[in-house]
Amino acid sequence: MNHKIASQTEKHPLLKDISRPLALQELLEQIIKWIEAQSSEFLISILVADKATDQWQTGASPSISSAIKEEMHTAVIKSLPKVSGTSSFEPMSKGIVRNKGQKHDLKAWWATPIHSRLNGKLLGAFVFYFKENREPKPHEISLMIKGVDLAALAIEQKQTTNPGLVPDTKLRNYTEELEHKVKERTRELTAMVKKLVETNLSLEYQMHETRLADAQAKKNYALYVAIARYFPKVMIVVINRDYQIVFLDGEELQKIELDKANVEGLSVKEVKNFSDEWKTQMINFAQKTFQGGHYSYEIKYSTNNYKVNTMPLDDGHLDVNLVMFVFTNITEQKRTEQKMLKALKKEKELSELKSRFVSMASHEFRTPLSTILSSANLIARQNEAGQEEKRIKNVERIKSSVKNLVDILNEFLSIGRLEEGELQMKKEVFDLIDFMETIVQELQHVQKPGQQVQLSSDKRVIQVNLDKQFTRNVFLNLLSNALKYSPPHKPVDLIITTERKYIVVKVQDQGIGIPEDEQQNLFNLFFRARNVTNIEGTGLGLPIVKKYIELMNGKINFVSKIEHGSTFTISLPIDQENDEKNSADRR
Repeated sequence: MNHKIASQTEKHPLLKDISRPLALQELLEQIIKWIEAQSSEFLISILVADKATDQWQTGASPSISSAIKEEMHTAVIKSLPKVSGTSSFEPMSKGIVRNKGQKHDLKAWWATPIHSRLNGKLLGAFVFYFKENREPKPHEISLMIKGVDLAALAIEQKQTTNPGLVPDTKLRNYTEELEHKVKERTRELTAMVKKLVETNLSLEYQMHETRLADAQAKKNYALYVAIARYFPKVMIVVINRDYQIVFLDGEELQKIELDKANVEGLSVKEVKNFSDEWKTQMINFAQKTFQGGHYSYEIKYSTNNYKVNTMPLDDGHLDVNLVMFVFTNITEQKRTEQKMLKALKKEKELSELKSRFVSMASHEFRTPLSTILSSANLIARQNEAGQEEKRIKNVERIKSSVKNLVDILNEFLSIGRLEEGELQMKKEVFDLIDFMETIVQELQHVQKPGQQVQLSSDKRVIQVNLDKQFTRNVFLNLLSNALKYSPPHKPVDLIITTERKYIVVKVQDQGIGIPEDEQQNLFNLFFRARNVTNIEGTGLGLPIVKKYIELMNGKINFVSKIEHGSTFTISLPIDQENDEKNSADRR
């Protein structure tokens, strides 16, 4: 052997053994022992790729006890690809040693493939076992590369068909290539290890972030539960950007008929108990809230009203991925609000009634009082003989004015008693036709020239069981209005018909009519249409009429057209007593 070969052999004394006819296992064990002698921080095993059986076989593992060899090799072999179908695997595959009760302190393994120097085929695997879960250090990578190349030379030498001594020139070439390859692969594997370390650091960072996110999620979940369970009349709904419900809880779940277990995980659109309005509003407000805003709106479910507040939930990095909806039952507040609004409206109406009363009273009282005053003054100057006729005329004017004042005051008293429910019906049986004729006669003195009330009926006698005073007040008022708002020489028709258990009375005139846009106010207290401002009246007659008719279980309707008159239709039960009994039975 020349000097160069001797020099290379000194650097790699195993090359001489490889060239001798030793058993493969013995050669591999010598390679392992030589490398293990460089450090006490690892152990080594060499696996051989058996093409015939498509299995990994143990080539050598002299430092690993038989008690743990099976477990170690099984863990590595399961992680490596099959021998067939591939010529290689990752240059630096790694894994964790799972300690199943064996008494060893090996924590991790790193493996690199062994390739043929002649044709590049896969020959085996070189495996390092570490006592710590870590990556190889640079000098360990260098030793691994040397071991891989020596193992490749040994396996290839023993697998040739003519085993024997390797020529010196070939040994020399192997030695030179080995030194060059060790340096080259050391650089490559060092770079790969560095990349793997960076990947590990990135994974560790991601795992740390994931743990923080999980901790925050648990904290948020606890907060949602606290809000939902400790705040009364509340339901919490949390949805993600896919509008999927990720959390649902709260006292109101039962009222909205939701099952937490069946609803969580569904899209908002898939929740059957949510109406289309609910779904649309939740999605619309979720879209706005994902932009970072806070919103509120009101929604109704069955008889319950809810105030809904939305708020964005970020992941700790200002990225809003969830939106929380807080549904608060405000049904009682709404009822209280409605009561307050009604009370306010009633107070406002009362204030308006007072104003109308003052305005009406000042107007309606002024005329008769002025008439009384002037007539009294005239009577005082008409004491001489021959003035009797004038005195009587003025006295009649005073009587008429006093009667007007009494009628106005009676109307005030009637409306008050009606509102307070003090008036009680006094039913009696009487002939309605005869009763109406009497009322028509009473109204002759207020008829204008050419006016008359034309009474017609489908029967000569109609016996009714009603309150006589209520009935008189109703038709006396309606007929008086018909005459008052009709021009001279225009008749007023009083038409009476019977329909099964009811009488229907129509009071029809050809007067000035009621403006269409004011007809809805006709039965309001003190209301007077704009076309009757020059005609005396209090605006109390029709509201009183309506109250009387309702007390007798009747109804009143009307139709009217400007300058074409009005028709009021009153329907009353013929037998008031039996009708009340039937009404009570229906209740």
